Parts: sequence; structure tokens; C-alpha cells
Amino acid sequence: MAYELTNPADLAAVKQQLGLSTSMAALAARSKSSNIGDRQLMNNFATDGNGSAPGKTYHMKNAVPATDVLAVRIVYQNHTAAAIAGIKAIASSSASPSDQYNNAGVWTAATFGGAATGTLPAGTATAPAVLKTDWIPVVPLARSDAGPSTIYHVRSFAPNTNATLPTVGNGGGVSPSTTWGARANEEWSCAVNVGDFVASPTTFTAAGEGSPFAIAIEYMTAATTLTVMNFGDSIRMGYVASAPGNCDIVVAAKAASTPARPISVQNSAQGGSNSDTYIGLAEALIPIHKPAMAVYSVFTPNDTAPTAATIQAQKVKRGRFLKVCQDNGVIPVLSTSVPNTNAGNTASTYSAAVDDLVKALDNDTRALCATGKALLLDLSLILSNTQTAGVARLWKTGLNADGLHPNDAGYLASASDMTVGAGAVIAYLLAA
Repeated sequence: MAYELTNPADLAAVKQQLGLSTSMAALAARSKSSNIGDRQLMNNFATDGNGSAPGKTYHMKNAVPATDVLAVRIVYQNHTAAAIAGIKAIASSSASPSDQYNNAGVWTAATFGGAATGTLPAGTATAPAVLKTDWIPVVPLARSDAGPSTIYHVRSFAPNTNATLPTVGNGGGVSPSTTWGARANEEWSCAVNVGDFVASPTTFTAAGEGSPFAIAIEYMTAATTLTVMNFGDSIRMGYVASAPGNCDIVVAAKAASTPARPISVQNSAQGGSNSDTYIGLAEALIPIHKPAMAVYSVFTPNDTAPTAATIQAQKVKRGRFLKVCQDNGVIPVLSTSVPNTNAGNTASTYSAAVDDLVKALDNDTRALCATGKALLLDLSLILSNTQTAGVARLWKTGLNADGLHPNDAGYLASASDMTVGAGAVIAYLLAA
């Protein structure tokens, strides 16, 4: 499922094709100055019991798309009302993709503002608290298979005085093994066991795979690296992709990333969330992480049934997303809607009149993007069989999983558009 990103010879022609304004180009230039990237698979909120003494250790294996890594830091996120105290962490790098726990590796202790332990503050579902370790100067090891990434292992321990821990759900309905398992050169895995394997790093064994306590790894490189955040519902998250979390922006970024110019995705989309939830997440998390680019779903079927009032409310939240991007030097990307049909894709769940309301919102988003205020990911055009008023949309043949979500082929079609198609969002990010 790999494909190449075309390197445009004439950058002016690329910008003309996209209809981008000078101000957008200037914004892109400013946003790309970071040398910090972020690897996050998804953002589904979950919890895990931690009542057994002395507490649990969570081991995450995560391959970052760069080879000149100077340091890493571990990111935690809390959507619950209880602070989590006494967190300890360590990190290491390994050369072998098949080494799941790196017990024989060289481990470096993390600090939290110079202290040996950290406290993750309480948060909420729309404004989760974030805790990051200090930078951990782990020496990156070249992969034994010459893969284009660096493999890191991070361990986090929380004492059982914290009875319940916030974790990252695995996508729902899919085994952790499938969700967190290896993807070619993009390894993710999480294992958990009772015990303090931060204090004793050479003896970790897993009681089973699980959802991680740490939500992400940030990495610092010598050169520029690019991070894209992703906000929306399960459609944006990549809920029914064969590897959940592997949505279009993840596929596109992986195709375009090189060790010399890594692109990583902080997938903050959340299955089941409505637009109130994910605009709250965007406003809370973008100022903290300051990505180069952020993708946002203007419409979601998780809001109440489309009416003129709900559509107007979604326009307001679209404006809020543009504002938080502008305030933080982030390139905004707006996504149009996808069809909503029965599983067999033979009839729309919406009437023609209701679907016209959604198509009108899509047209309004296209017009906004044409002014240069944002880039456009036109999922409706890519995945729908019609844009005609008075006709409810169906999916193009072979691109839907269940009537509501794209399948792998659907995400690949939109990812291709993001690299070499009419949208060329990734190409613009690299070329501006």
C-alpha cells in the first residue's frame, strides 16, 4: 500500500494549483521551523485499574520517523478528575525491530522538571491535562534491518496509590494486538504488568498487551521535522482501517516522510466524539503541542441530526479552529463530509433534503478554503458518488467499510489526494 510523493520541480506552479494566498505561504514558512516531532497513534479515552501493589508498568515501543534524533520525551494526558502522582519513567533505543522489551538495552531515567517523579494534573474530556518529561538524551541506535526510523522503548510506572489510570483506548472492537502491533517500519506496541520495571528495567515480562498510559513520544532532531495533528471523530481517527488509527493523514505522512525530513502525525481524533468535544480538544492541545499543520473535520454525524441550526453551529466551531491555528502559527486543513449510508451502500441514511444541508456546508467550506484561509481535504469529492443537489450521496464503489467510515481503500484514496492530487496538502507542507 505504498506510493511515492512527487517532488514538484516548480513550486510556484504547486501554489497556483492550490490557490494559496501569500499569507498562507508565510504562515507555512513560520510553522515549519520546529525541530520537534510527535508520534501519537490515537486519542480514544480509556482507563485501567491500578489497585495491585506496587502499581503497574506500561512498556511502549514506538518507532519515530527520523534517524538524527537528539533526545525524546514522554507525553501523558489525563481526561479524568483525579491527578496521577508519583509517575516514574525510563527510555532506551534498540537496533532490532523484533526486540519487544529491550531488557538488555541501555536505559536512561526521565526527570520531570528536574525531579525524579512527576504528577499528571486532573483534566476533563474537552480539556485534558498534559504532562511531559524533560528531554531524555537517549543515544539513537541504527536499525539492524536498515529501516528508515529509530526504535524507542519507554516505560512508565504509576504506584497503586493511583487506583485508576487514564489510558489510550485501542480503537474499540479490535484486539490490542491488532491495534498496537507492528506496521512496516512504524512499530507500535504496548505491554503492561504489575510491578516496578522502571526500577528494575532488565526483568520486564508482559502479562499481556494493553492500552498505553503514555499517549505519545516527542522527539528532537538536528534538522527540521514536521508534525501534523488530526482532530475529529472516528472517521478522521481511522476507526475501521485494518490497523486502527491508520487514517489518510497517517498514510500520507508516512509516504512523504524521509529520515532527512521526517513527518509524523499526532492523531488526536477520537471515536464517538461530537464537534463540541473535538473543537475543545483542538483549542486545548494545539497551543501545547504547536504542530506544523492540523486537520479538522467540519461536519460529524455524531452531532444531532443535521438542521440549519446544527450546520450553523458547525460553522462557528470551524471558525474557532481557524482562530486557534492562526494564534499558534499552524497551517489549518479543513475536511468536508463523507456519505452516510446503510452498510450495503444502497441507500442514504439521510434524506435528499438533509444531505443537501451537509453538501451546502461542504460548499461553504470549499469557498472559505478558496480564499486562502485554509487548505482543503475534500473527502466528499473523493469518496462520494455525486455532489448534485436533490440527490442523497452514496459512496463510490469499494471505498466504504460500513456505510459511515472509509475502508483502507477509501483512506488510501484520500491519502493519495493529500500527496499528489488536487489537495496536495502534504506536498504544500514540504514545498512552501
